Amino acid sequence: VSAGIQYKMNPKLKWDNVVNFLSYTQDEELNQKSTMADYNNSLEQHALMGNMTGKNDILNVQSVMAYNKSDKFTFQSGAKVSSIAINSNALYNSFEPGGWIQDKELSSGFKYQENIWAGFLQAAQKWSERFSTEAGLRLEHTNTEAGYVSESRDSTLVRHYNQLFPSIAINYILTEGHTISFQYGRRIVRPNYRDLNPFTEVNDFYLQERGNTALRPELLNNLEVLWLLKSKHMLSMFYTVRQNPITKSYLTEPDSGITSVMPLNLKQSYTTGFKASINTLKPTKWWTSYFNGSLTYKEFYWQESGNHYKNSLLTPSLQLNNQFELLRNWAFEIT
Repeated sequence: VSAGIQYKMNPKLKWDNVVNFLSYTQDEELNQKSTMADYNNSLEQHALMGNMTGKNDILNVQSVMAYNKSDKFTFQSGAKVSSIAINSNALYNSFEPGGWIQDKELSSGFKYQENIWAGFLQAAQKWSERFSTEAGLRLEHTNTEAGYVSESRDSTLVRHYNQLFPSIAINYILTEGHTISFQYGRRIVRPNYRDLNPFTEVNDFYLQERGNTALRPELLNNLEVLWLLKSKHMLSMFYTVRQNPITKSYLTEPDSGITSVMPLNLKQSYTTGFKASINTLKPTKWWTSYFNGSLTYKEFYWQESGNHYKNSLLTPSLQLNNQFELLRNWAFEIT
């Protein structure tokens, strides 16, 4: 369900309000039967019968006031409230010699409530024909409470935290067709709700996947310098610091040999590199090319069993799109 209303006080001042509500239920059967054979041709059979049910409710309410004083100055302020409620249950039964028996290790219940209150200010100013700036500030207060119940664990996780997110952009026209831009922004990337749900999804007897209620959101600080040429071509350098990056991890239980796939927070990561975009090149009248490329270097840091680790990766990326015009309004494309 979505609804919105806009009210214009005058040509320069308007007020926008939007409400979105989403509710959906889950009822999924997870049944499987597997046969494992070792090198001696000894067979081992396993059967599992599962049922996952749940209900998710998501509510977003936003109110924004926009003031366009002139072509040179604009201002916005607003508030947003988000609420997410998750209530899920998983019931597994394993087939034993005596018949179907509830698997208490896999069966569990999960409740999650997240409330976010946010307010923001944003202003843009054109100081001259060549120089303009845009700046913003957003304050968020987040309350989360997660409850998990299973045979082996009964836990409640409560978090309250405030976050401040500034942003700024500075644009300067060097000469006609050449623009330099400096951009900085801080933002948050919250875990998706599937990654937070601690339910165990059994792929087979030796591979399971589950969420992690202790996941923390990622915090990103990004710097970028861009050179825009003739409003078509772009070169940029960027640098990003990411705290608590989320990644899928593979954990093997020594006693059972079962591998669990679950998301975990690394300590931090750094990303730097170059990007280029060259558009609408015409080697001939009937041939048009578009070029996009980047060179990215990443470093990841994490801690495991008291030891500190580092990994790095250099990634080149290249895309070239060619469009060829033929006779009689025909054309073809090579990417």
